[in-house]
Amino acid sequence: MKNVLTILLILTAFASLGSSQSTLGQQQLFQQANENFRAANESENVSQRSELYKKSILAYETLIGQNKIHNPKLYYNLANAYLLRGNLGLAILNYRKGQGLDPSNDNISKNLAYARSRTIDKFTLATSDKVLHTLFFWHYDFSLFARFIITLVCFAVLCFFVTILILLGRKTKLLAFAIIMAIIFSSTFSSVLIEVLLETQQQGVITSPTATAYQGDSTNYPKSFEDDLHQGSEFILLEQRPNWYHIQLPDSTECWINDNQAGLI
Repeated sequence: MKNVLTILLILTAFASLGSSQSTLGQQQLFQQANENFRAANESENVSQRSELYKKSILAYETLIGQNKIHNPKLYYNLANAYLLRGNLGLAILNYRKGQGLDPSNDNISKNLAYARSRTIDKFTLATSDKVLHTLFFWHYDFSLFARFIITLVCFAVLCFFVTILILLGRKTKLLAFAIIMAIIFSSTFSSVLIEVLLETQQQGVITSPTATAYQGDSTNYPKSFEDDLHQGSEFILLEQRPNWYHIQLPDSTECWINDNQAGLI
């Protein structure tokens, strides 16, 4: 029995040591990636700068891919490296992944907005969509985190007014405030609910410099547009077939692109 306990203790010690070494290796790799990134920012040599960004990208992707580490800071650093190296599509893709893990991160939101402003493809919303954007501006102009906080505050205030109404009886002014607060709460709650439901849809970003869009899942189909799509354009994935994505663009148009020209969030 003592021998068995001894063996178990030894195995536990080795497992703990292996885990510690693994964590140490990850920390060293992350530190090296950050050092390469900083060195690239300080370098005045274009080719050297590009190579240093490439090394930092490789290290960040190793941490994400092989070590299965997924946190917003890591995706943020990776996206920054891609952005500064000129890979706009992969930058937006990784900003979106980081934002999904931390929607309230202002740095990610700001850099994502900047990256989006650099994209070539500009999509015009349909008239009906423009009307929706105007009428329900809070849904489009405020972040999900901000709308969630507003919803909680409105719910708390609404509960307060309802409690006062129950205790003091029906008061015209209090009732009016309660109705207004109920309307605001319903609007923001619906907005948050819709956003959460939409997030269940698979989304993606075009990552290749250009992507030819077709009307079907083959190059034998006619092109959907005269010009190719460009890196950084975001889409909703409608359907996936071998080697092909059926996508919906921000202006609600649909087309097919080769799956090696895009990344999914």
